[in-house]
Amino acid sequence: MLGATVVLLVASILGLLDDYHLFGGILFLVLFVLFVYFFYCCAKKERDNSKKINTGKTAKNILFIILGIIAVIAGAWLLIESAVCIADPSLSKPAQVLLPSPHCLKVHLSAQ
Repeated sequence: MLGATVVLLVASILGLLDDYHLFGGILFLVLFVLFVYFFYCCAKKERDNSKKINTGKTAKNILFIILGIIAVIAGAWLLIESAVCIADPSLSKPAQVLLPSPHCLKVHLSAQ
């Protein structure tokens, strides 16, 4: 991470990134390919050295996947509703911003 920051800093000081310079784009594309290749080799070496991993029960894994999908959907809904409530100037109390209030939901649903 530090190396990428230094390369970016040097490239910007040398003017390689000005006006969408072609050389700067090619340089960072080559560095990205080298980065991916390095981690591919590390992962391949690690896989060859590792023992068989116990994957657990399939039903348990499917349950965790379903719960994860539900949690992502619920989190996205809370994020959107909270953003709508924050944007609504009639809500001024911080407690109303944490969870969507019925007023905010009513305004949001009636706008659709």
